[in-house]
Amino acid sequence: MGVYRISNTENELYVLGCNTMAYTKNGETGSGRFSYTYYTGCVAYSNDSSSAQDGACDGVGCCHVAIPPGLTDNTMSMGTSGTWSHANQEFCPYDYAFIVEKGNYTFRASDLTSMPQNQTMPLLFDWAIRDNRTKSVSCSQAINRPDYACASRMSECVDATNGPGYFCNCTKGYEGNPYVTDGCTNVNECLRPDLYPCHGNCYDTEGSYDCKCPSGYESYGGDPKKNECNPKLSRSAKLAIGISVGTFGLIVILLGIWNILRLLGCCLRVDLPLLVYEYAAKGSLEDILHGNESRKPEPLPLNSRLNIAIGSAQGLAYMHSYTENGIQHADVKPSNILLDGDFVPKISDFGLSKAFKSGQQYTDEVAGCLDYMDPMSIVSNRLTPKSDVYSFGIVLLELFCRKPAVSGGTRLTLEFKRVYDQEKSGKAIFDKEIAQEENIPLLDEIGILALKCLNENFEERPSMEIIASALVILKDKWETKM
Repeated sequence: MGVYRISNTENELYVLGCNTMAYTKNGETGSGRFSYTYYTGCVAYSNDSSSAQDGACDGVGCCHVAIPPGLTDNTMSMGTSGTWSHANQEFCPYDYAFIVEKGNYTFRASDLTSMPQNQTMPLLFDWAIRDNRTKSVSCSQAINRPDYACASRMSECVDATNGPGYFCNCTKGYEGNPYVTDGCTNVNECLRPDLYPCHGNCYDTEGSYDCKCPSGYESYGGDPKKNECNPKLSRSAKLAIGISVGTFGLIVILLGIWNILRLLGCCLRVDLPLLVYEYAAKGSLEDILHGNESRKPEPLPLNSRLNIAIGSAQGLAYMHSYTENGIQHADVKPSNILLDGDFVPKISDFGLSKAFKSGQQYTDEVAGCLDYMDPMSIVSNRLTPKSDVYSFGIVLLELFCRKPAVSGGTRLTLEFKRVYDQEKSGKAIFDKEIAQEENIPLLDEIGILALKCLNENFEERPSMEIIASALVILKDKWETKM
């Protein structure tokens, strides 16, 4: 059998001619119409001297095909019956078939008439240690034999994939000759930064290497082999700009989403890192609704409020349902919904946000603004995407009633429920700027949706995706009637 096999992964069969079939075969069975296990070949055809094109080997004058594994020699068979006649094909007098290393032959139309007779081409072989007596020797069989070839202490046995047998490699972190005692020696990875990257200080170890950031530096990605070392930040500095490692990762994940505040750039190589976001010209939704020390509340027509509600819901829906495993915002409130110059809402402030792991449905790190927090999260010590839904329900009421979540010790949620239970409508509490009689049916529908978000049973609360769709439908219905 021999120790070599023609590599079926590194070579391929070419056939050249104008009415030519050629094939190679392997695995002789000794009987039957087809006396080999494998056959592979192709047909090349051309009916005139101009059909074949340089560089094209797709059947016109030239074809090529993969070869089967296990070839120990190169025996070609050509089509010989009258079907494969060259009558009236003087422009193509020869047939060729050969196996060559992939990428080392490019067809030329002139090869059909004048291919050099003594031309040589590379051919790759697979080598392995094989036992001619048993025709099969694997690593599991060889390791207990006295002639086991992997002699180096830091070597490993690998089963051959092209025919029976095995070969030896040095284990990871070592190099040399695995077939001699102590032939595999430690690789000093620190001397090969192109193959073994380190963005800090490199330390060679036996069979591997360590990479550590210098004193006073840290890798925000956690591994200086993959990420650069940057000045270490105090926890207060990280919290001041919301740039803990997890938070920064969330910001990157959410880049480019229309209703998520867009990160334009960052500077981490300073004592106090800086994040640069897109400009929100109108400030926060809280500023628009209630004003602040430097500005008064601004008029906000119903159409703009609907767009703000829809855009905010769509941004949260994306975080919950369209990232890999879902992201919990954990701090949904009007001050974290920023507005650009066209009143397009942008979800912002991901300092408390959490990315769920695969299969994870909640986090036990409960935090946020108490005025907007889901009371069930506080009781159960669990935050879920439905906790964001509860907070969004409060935001909906605040947006269409223009009343703070808590004012003078009174909660907006309780006040709205009381009014709605008594009058079966929220007309008395909706913002008078938008509470015209023709708008009340729409506003009541939005109020009912908000109450669904505030359901004490979090499993019965709608998802943000459903909420966003419901708001779009309500807006379309309202615009149709206008």
